[in-house]
Amino acid sequence: MEKIKKKLKFNNLLVVSCVGEGRKRSGGLALLWKDTIDVTIKSYSQNHIDSWVKFPKKEGWRFTGVYGFPEEENKHKTGTLLENLGGSCDTPWVCGGDFNLMLISSEKQGGNDFRLDEADIFRGAVASCELEDLGFIGHPFTWTNNRGGDHNLQERLDRYLANKEWRELFPVSFVSHLSKRKSDHLPILLCINEGVGKQKKKKKRKLYRFEEMWLRDETCGDIVANAWSRGGDICSKIAHTSLNLSAWSRNKFGDFVKELKECRARMESLMEENQTKSIIAQMRALDDRMDELESREELYWRPQSRQDWLRFGDKNMSFFHTKASQRKSRNHIREIKDVAGNTFDDEEQVAEVMVQHFNDLFTSSVMVEADSVIEKVDSAISNEQFEDLAAPFTAKGFSVSPYDKSPPHTTTAAYCCICSLGAKVILTSDRKVPTRPGNTPKMLTETDL
Repeated sequence: MEKIKKKLKFNNLLVVSCVGEGRKRSGGLALLWKDTIDVTIKSYSQNHIDSWVKFPKKEGWRFTGVYGFPEEENKHKTGTLLENLGGSCDTPWVCGGDFNLMLISSEKQGGNDFRLDEADIFRGAVASCELEDLGFIGHPFTWTNNRGGDHNLQERLDRYLANKEWRELFPVSFVSHLSKRKSDHLPILLCINEGVGKQKKKKKRKLYRFEEMWLRDETCGDIVANAWSRGGDICSKIAHTSLNLSAWSRNKFGDFVKELKECRARMESLMEENQTKSIIAQMRALDDRMDELESREELYWRPQSRQDWLRFGDKNMSFFHTKASQRKSRNHIREIKDVAGNTFDDEEQVAEVMVQHFNDLFTSSVMVEADSVIEKVDSAISNEQFEDLAAPFTAKGFSVSPYDKSPPHTTTAAYCCICSLGAKVILTSDRKVPTRPGNTPKMLTETDL
């Protein structure tokens, strides 16, 4: 754990050791924190670490890490532990870890039937402590038995719970289920108190550096020898060597950071598939490939770091460098899909997809020929009346008092109302309508004309 502490750049560590030996080894808890926050340990055991956390200029809150009893005959002890920790807690409290219990049947896939009696233990403890599941983003299960086909079993055993006070203190928090690695558990990440809407940094031009990972390939020496054998002074030889090495590196190694992301995305995709023996084999092959990529990443970062936290040879997983992006509210859109199924998470791209969606929604995409519809409508006026309506308008013969509620020709399908705003033609279907200035009948509007 000391290696991990240095690797993650934490200053403080509390460890509760595992129990058992070999394959029977289980449990073990660790809490790490930096000097930038105040952490006070309240209590701990083989199954929990209870602490009080205080951020600078922030209200303090309680964090409890839990490892639930794995044995079936001891499941009730996890519920009892939670209830004892909860008590009459009225301070902000978040509780997370591997509870070895599930709340609902949809949190289990494969294996024996869902144990309702065990779920009732967990439900009762959660209700007693007035906690609420914080939900998650990602794969629905956090544990698998790593077996293929009909023998595959997946369950959601890991989660974060919080009371009302903590959720009000950090209303933008969310939980992510990260991609699986060699462990039978997925890592889960609780993201809190991270700023949003920060201005994007301008991308800097990448400087040339000789990468130690190039030495892992035997052809690196040939590239240098061939480039150095060219004529010219020392400066031109160095320049030519750097260009050749950079081009060779792009072709040989590619972008290992990008490939790591693609491997993790592929792993997440495979986790969603039916866990056949073939799928399990592909997942193990991905594990091996990511081991190699992470070794390259370690060699890449080692010369650029002035710290000794890589000296111990641990894999420099980018997960430990990635800062979770916090959101202004629970309704914030973290990513969006367009009609083609493409996913966008950039703020400007999300806005464009939204605008395009509503443009398409309120714009007719099918041009309807109106003539075929009009032909089916019975005519309400005669040809003679139509000719009268189609004739050019003249004011001769019309003299309507603005307060006269009866038009001069009530049998005509249209009449003219002369007012201070001009002349308007109103279709009336032989009914009398008021002609007060500016008073248009409620049953008619200008769009009806």
